Amino acid sequence: ALVFSLVQSDRYEASAELLFQNDDLESTVLGSSTSESQSAPERVAATNLELASLEVVAENVRRRLGTTLTVRQLQDRISIEPKGQADIVSITASAPTREEAVRIANTFAEEVEAFRRRAAQENIQRAIDALELSQETDQSARAAERLEQLRAIRALEAGDVTVAQR
Repeated sequence: ALVFSLVQSDRYEASAELLFQNDDLESTVLGSSTSESQSAPERVAATNLELASLEVVAENVRRRLGTTLTVRQLQDRISIEPKGQADIVSITASAPTREEAVRIANTFAEEVEAFRRRAAQENIQRAIDALELSQETDQSARAAERLEQLRAIRALEAGDVTVAQR
Protein backbone atom coordinates (compact mmCIF):
# COMPACT_ATOMS: atom_id res chain seq x y z
CA ALA A 1 0.00 0.00 0.00
CA LEU A 2 2.87 2.37 0.77
CA VAL A 3 4.48 1.77 -2.63
CA PHE A 4 1.14 2.27 -4.34
CA SER A 5 0.52 5.59 -2.59
CA LEU A 6 4.01 6.86 -3.46
CA VAL A 7 3.73 6.10 -7.17
CA GLN A 8 0.10 6.99 -7.60
CA SER A 9 -0.17 10.35 -9.31
CA ASP A 10 -2.84 12.86 -8.41
CA ARG A 11 -5.91 12.74 -10.64
CA TYR A 12 -8.45 15.48 -10.83
CA GLU A 13 -11.97 15.34 -12.19
CA ALA A 14 -14.18 18.01 -13.71
CA SER A 15 -17.64 17.75 -15.23
CA ALA A 16 -19.74 19.57 -17.77
CA GLU A 17 -23.42 18.91 -18.33
CA LEU A 18 -25.34 18.89 -21.57
CA LEU A 19 -29.06 19.51 -21.82
CA PHE A 20 -30.69 17.73 -24.76
CA GLN A 21 -33.94 19.32 -25.89
CA ASN A 22 -36.62 18.53 -28.39
CA ASP A 23 -35.79 20.63 -31.44
CA ASP A 24 -39.18 21.68 -32.77
CA LEU A 25 -37.61 24.24 -35.09
CA GLU A 26 -35.98 21.64 -37.32
CA SER A 27 -39.02 19.34 -37.35
CA THR A 28 -41.27 22.29 -38.20
CA VAL A 29 -38.99 23.33 -41.05
CA LEU A 30 -38.55 19.85 -42.45
CA GLY A 31 -42.14 18.78 -41.91
CA SER A 32 -41.53 15.99 -39.43
CA SER A 33 -44.71 15.27 -37.50
CA THR A 34 -43.47 12.95 -34.76
CA SER A 35 -40.98 13.98 -32.13
CA GLU A 36 -38.28 11.39 -31.46
CA SER A 37 -38.34 12.12 -27.76
CA GLN A 38 -42.09 11.48 -27.59
CA SER A 39 -41.94 8.24 -29.55
CA ALA A 40 -38.87 6.55 -28.03
CA PRO A 41 -37.30 8.29 -25.01
CA GLU A 42 -34.96 5.36 -24.28
CA ARG A 43 -33.64 5.46 -27.82
CA VAL A 44 -33.08 9.22 -27.66
CA ALA A 45 -31.23 8.89 -24.34
CA ALA A 46 -28.99 6.15 -25.74
CA THR A 47 -28.31 8.26 -28.85
CA ASN A 48 -27.37 11.26 -26.71
CA LEU A 49 -24.87 9.17 -24.74
CA GLU A 50 -23.33 7.70 -27.87
CA LEU A 51 -23.13 11.10 -29.52
CA ALA A 52 -20.78 12.41 -26.86
CA SER A 53 -18.61 9.31 -27.42
CA LEU A 54 -18.20 9.74 -31.18
CA GLU A 55 -14.66 9.62 -32.50
CA VAL A 56 -15.25 12.74 -34.61
CA VAL A 57 -16.16 14.67 -31.45
CA ALA A 58 -12.99 13.45 -29.70
CA GLU A 59 -10.90 14.35 -32.78
CA ASN A 60 -12.31 17.88 -32.72
CA VAL A 61 -11.53 18.09 -29.00
CA ARG A 62 -7.97 16.92 -29.66
CA ARG A 63 -7.49 19.59 -32.34
CA ARG A 64 -8.96 22.37 -30.21
CA LEU A 65 -6.87 21.47 -27.18
CA GLY A 66 -3.72 21.18 -29.29
CA THR A 67 -2.76 18.13 -27.26
CA THR A 68 -0.40 15.30 -28.10
CA LEU A 69 -2.93 12.84 -26.64
CA THR A 70 -4.50 10.50 -29.15
CA VAL A 71 -8.24 10.36 -29.72
CA ARG A 72 -8.34 7.07 -27.82
CA GLN A 73 -6.42 8.55 -24.87
CA LEU A 74 -8.84 11.48 -24.73
CA GLN A 75 -11.81 9.13 -24.85
CA ASP A 76 -10.26 7.10 -22.03
CA ARG A 77 -10.09 10.25 -19.89
CA ILE A 78 -13.83 10.88 -19.99
CA SER A 79 -16.91 9.16 -18.71
CA ILE A 80 -20.37 9.96 -19.98
CA GLU A 81 -23.37 9.32 -17.79
CA PRO A 82 -27.06 10.22 -17.93
CA LYS A 83 -28.44 12.25 -15.03
CA GLY A 84 -31.34 10.07 -13.87
CA GLN A 85 -34.39 10.24 -16.11
CA ALA A 86 -33.62 13.82 -17.22
CA ASP A 87 -32.43 14.88 -20.66
CA ILE A 88 -29.08 15.78 -19.13
CA VAL A 89 -25.80 14.03 -19.81
CA SER A 90 -22.76 14.58 -17.61
CA ILE A 91 -19.29 14.46 -19.17
CA THR A 92 -16.63 13.91 -16.53
CA ALA A 93 -12.96 14.26 -17.44
CA SER A 94 -10.01 12.95 -15.47
CA ALA A 95 -6.54 14.49 -15.80
CA PRO A 96 -3.28 15.08 -13.89
CA THR A 97 -4.22 18.72 -13.22
CA ARG A 98 -7.47 20.40 -12.28
CA GLU A 99 -7.13 22.83 -15.18
CA GLU A 100 -6.65 20.08 -17.74
CA ALA A 101 -9.66 18.16 -16.44
CA VAL A 102 -11.80 21.31 -16.73
CA ARG A 103 -10.53 22.03 -20.26
CA ILE A 104 -11.21 18.47 -21.44
CA ALA A 105 -14.73 18.28 -19.95
CA ASN A 106 -15.74 21.72 -21.24
CA THR A 107 -14.26 21.16 -24.69
CA PHE A 108 -16.04 17.81 -25.07
CA ALA A 109 -19.33 19.47 -24.09
CA GLU A 110 -18.77 22.37 -26.50
CA GLU A 111 -17.87 19.99 -29.33
CA VAL A 112 -21.00 17.89 -28.82
CA GLU A 113 -23.02 21.11 -28.93
CA ALA A 114 -21.22 22.22 -32.12
CA PHE A 115 -21.66 18.79 -33.72
CA ARG A 116 -25.43 18.85 -33.15
CA ARG A 117 -25.69 22.46 -34.36
CA ARG A 118 -23.84 21.62 -37.59
CA ALA A 119 -26.01 18.53 -38.14
CA ALA A 120 -29.22 20.54 -37.71
CA GLN A 121 -27.97 23.30 -40.01
CA GLU A 122 -26.97 20.72 -42.64
CA ASN A 123 -30.47 19.22 -42.55
CA ILE A 124 -31.95 22.65 -43.18
CA GLN A 125 -29.38 23.28 -45.92
CA ARG A 126 -30.55 20.11 -47.69
CA ALA A 127 -34.11 21.48 -47.63
CA ILE A 128 -32.80 24.78 -49.04
CA ASP A 129 -30.92 22.96 -51.79
CA ALA A 130 -34.02 20.96 -52.73
CA LEU A 131 -36.17 24.09 -52.79
CA GLU A 132 -33.61 25.93 -54.93
CA LEU A 133 -33.70 23.06 -57.43
CA SER A 134 -37.48 23.11 -57.52
CA GLN A 135 -37.44 26.90 -57.90
CA GLU A 136 -35.97 26.43 -61.36
CA THR A 137 -39.46 25.30 -62.39
CA ASP A 138 -41.48 27.06 -59.67
CA GLN A 139 -40.85 30.81 -59.74
CA SER A 140 -43.76 31.60 -57.40
CA ALA A 141 -43.52 34.21 -54.67
CA ARG A 142 -44.46 31.51 -52.16
CA ALA A 143 -41.42 29.40 -53.08
CA ALA A 144 -39.13 32.45 -52.83
CA GLU A 145 -40.64 33.33 -49.46
CA ARG A 146 -40.15 29.78 -48.18
CA LEU A 147 -36.53 29.86 -49.34
CA GLU A 148 -35.89 33.07 -47.37
CA GLN A 149 -37.55 31.56 -44.30
CA LEU A 150 -35.34 28.50 -44.50
CA ARG A 151 -32.21 30.61 -44.81
CA ALA A 152 -33.19 32.63 -41.75
CA ILE A 153 -33.98 29.48 -39.77
CA ARG A 154 -30.64 27.94 -40.76
CA ALA A 155 -28.85 30.99 -39.40
CA LEU A 156 -30.76 30.76 -36.11
CA GLU A 157 -30.58 26.99 -35.68
CA ALA A 158 -28.57 26.06 -32.61
CA GLY A 159 -29.23 22.33 -32.56
CA ASP A 160 -30.95 20.45 -29.78
CA VAL A 161 -28.22 20.47 -27.15
CA THR A 162 -26.88 23.17 -24.87
CA VAL A 163 -23.99 23.18 -22.45
CA ALA A 164 -26.00 23.56 -19.25
CA GLN A 165 -23.13 23.71 -16.80
CA ARG A 166 -19.37 23.96 -17.08
